[in-house]
Amino acid sequence: MIQNIRYTIYQWVSRGLFEKHKLIFLSMITFRLMNKKVIDVAYTPEEMDFLIKGIPRPGAENTLDWLPDTAWNMVQALSQLE
Repeated sequence: MIQNIRYTIYQWVSRGLFEKHKLIFLSMITFRLMNKKVIDVAYTPEEMDFLIKGIPRPGAENTLDWLPDTAWNMVQALSQLE
């Protein structure tokens, strides 16, 4: 019954979301259920931090005033992967 309620709530909420936001919403629900041990998945907090935050790698100096250094480091890390 609880699963049916969760699925119904997901359907109601996802009707009001754009397609690109549905995946984010579903990920948030999944991570919360993993955190509460409703979904039995073995993971470490470090793995979750990597998934959510990525690995910042300092590179070139941030010249953008509006962009925090942590976000700049993430951009640099993504550009190195390409």
